[in-house]
Amino acid sequence: LHIALARHPTAAMGSANTVMVRTEKPSYVGGEEVRGNIFLQIAEPVASTGVFLKMKGMERTRWQVQRSRTVQTTGPDGNPQSRTENYTETFNGLHTFFKAKVPVYPFPGTVMPGSYDFPFAFVLPPGLPGVFHEDTRTHSAHVFYKLKAEVHVAGLFKSNIKHTQQLTIHEGLFSDVRPISREATSKVTQCCCIDKGHATLRATFDKNAYVPGETARVVCEVDNQSSLALTAVRSKLKRRLQLHDNSGRRHEMVDTLAVGAYEGVPPFTSCMGEAARFVPLLLA
Repeated sequence: LHIALARHPTAAMGSANTVMVRTEKPSYVGGEEVRGNIFLQIAEPVASTGVFLKMKGMERTRWQVQRSRTVQTTGPDGNPQSRTENYTETFNGLHTFFKAKVPVYPFPGTVMPGSYDFPFAFVLPPGLPGVFHEDTRTHSAHVFYKLKAEVHVAGLFKSNIKHTQQLTIHEGLFSDVRPISREATSKVTQCCCIDKGHATLRATFDKNAYVPGETARVVCEVDNQSSLALTAVRSKLKRRLQLHDNSGRRHEMVDTLAVGAYEGVPPFTSCMGEAARFVPLLLA
């Protein structure tokens, strides 16, 4: 981390010792330089060892699972009996995946009253995950970053002067963006066992990585070499979300982000090449 510093003391304002951190931009991506200022206001002299900048990236998860168990009890007649009890088990996870602390300015001893301005600049590590927030009744998942300015105050039972703000980091652009295609051929049967021929399906997405708000352009090619009509063709774009708790347990969920519907294909008809079906999928 690279820090560029300057100090500009002026007349003190207010009656409390305070510090505030501000960045030049509202959001960043991994590998980008973050510039900002730490503003320190000293109303009364304070013994300090220096000003520090801290950054932390964290993941927080929670999910619930409905379970049932058999409970053994004793009946009114003294005989053992059992009953089924439903209960909810909750799992929680909190993981710090990035942490950094850098000295911004070393104070030689007592900081005199005044207002101080410390410009800073540092480069984020590449590959940092983007912020993420999702809350539902049964699960929650968050990726977030905190940027803290802290003035260390010397002496026992003395509280440091500090200020924390959220730092928004977006996922970096995927470097290997390219079209992706899949093809499958299956038998077409009637009444589960009567062979009516076969059909080939080829689906092509224009990219293998998207961001919210984009439109996925899907081209669907169908070669129906059977005596039965294919009534409909649908495409789905799904998301797989995997959560981890503090004990290493995992919980995976798959949900559908967008669905596209295509017209059916008559018997012995090919919708390949220029006759392919196109449906855009808008990603919320």
